[in-house]
Order: sequence, then C-alpha cells, then structure tokens
Amino acid sequence: MPSLGYIAEQAETGHYIHHFSDYEYTSIQSKILRLIEEDKADRYGHDVFTDLVITDLLMTLSRLVYEQDHPHGREKETDTVQAIIEYIDQHLEEELSLETLGEQFYISKYYAAHEFKERTGISVHQYIIKKRLERCADEIKTGKSISRIYSDYGFQDYSAFFRAFKKEYNLSPKVYQKAYLHDPMYPGKRKD
Repeated sequence: MPSLGYIAEQAETGHYIHHFSDYEYTSIQSKILRLIEEDKADRYGHDVFTDLVITDLLMTLSRLVYEQDHPHGREKETDTVQAIIEYIDQHLEEELSLETLGEQFYISKYYAAHEFKERTGISVHQYIIKKRLERCADEIKTGKSISRIYSDYGFQDYSAFFRAFKKEYNLSPKVYQKAYLHDPMYPGKRKD
C-alpha cells in the first residue's frame, strides 16, 4: 500500500515525470491554490490547517502516481466513481442529480450515492456544491458579475449561493471579489 512519501520514493529512483488527466491536474491545482491562500491568510487554526492541506496535497500526488504505476489494482467501483467525478467536473453548468448520474452511467442512483460516499468521504451533492463554488470563486476572481456567475453554475437564488460561498470561503462573494481584485497574490490578507 502506498505511503504519504510514495511520490518522493519514486523521485529518488529517477521516476519523477508524471502525466495527469485534466481532472487530476485540476484537483492538484486546486489543492495548491488552497495552500497558497491558507499560507497568506491569518485565520484561526492557520498552522494546523496548513499542515492538513500539505498532507492532503502530498497524499493526492502519491495516490495518483501509485495508481498510474499500479493500474491493475483499481477496482471497477473506483473507475465508476472516477468517471462520475470527471463527468460532474465537465458538466457543472448543467442540471446534476443522482438520477441524471445514474442514467448517464447505467447504475442505480442508490449505488452511485453509496459508492461515491464510500470512495470520497462526501456525498455527491456535497461534491457538486464544492466544485461549483470553486468554479464560481475562479470566475469571481476575473471580475465578472456575481449575479451572472452563480446562476451559470446551478445556484437557483443568490441567498443559497451566498450562504454556501460564505461557509466555504469565510467571506461573502462581494468581499472575496473585492479582496482578490485589490491584491490577487494575497486574497486572504486582512487590511488594518
């Protein structure tokens, strides 16, 4: 079984070039951006959370490399869950539900929900919301209209989007946009 340092072990043996899928690359990029944001923020639990984000990044990299090196070890359920994740990531602007995923992959919605939760640790709904919020945050950083962004990514009304965004980023969408546009290298920086 791979350890946290699997990627470092591979680098020591000269195996240090790896090619990732778009989904894998996006996942790695998201974790790196989260680490940068946390590093520049001055929030409660900063040190502990930074360690967790670093561990998550290293484990993700080690897991991806291990699975590339040992493709036969992946189970069918893992492949189905991976396909669901990739489908969700590519269709965030569309209507997504357990029913549509079940129809897309010819599996029952209950099976999809169970396997997804077992593999990822979160529900399909939570994953969809998290990915939509990440995409909205990326769009907000460009200066686009917030009212256009949230509706483009499946949020029915601003209040639901506002609550979810504030819960995820600890800032309202407008404050997040203003902070990022003012200083894009330090989106979590507090002004005195």
